[in-house]
Amino acid sequence: MTLLVRAARARLVSPGFRGVATSAARLGGSPPFLHIPPPPPPEFEPDGTPKKYPLHQPVWDHGY
Repeated sequence: MTLLVRAARARLVSPGFRGVATSAARLGGSPPFLHIPPPPPPEFEPDGTPKKYPLHQPVWDHGY
């Protein structure tokens, strides 16, 4: 084998080299998303107070 081919193969299997395709979560890599979008701008009521979004939703008994 030539020296260039050996160097290329050694570079591919080196422990510090890992591309995006091989960094799956099962391999201990990055999460499945790479960029998180920014949060939306704050919203305000007509009187100027910040708009509130309740997180606790009512639980309905549908009978099943």
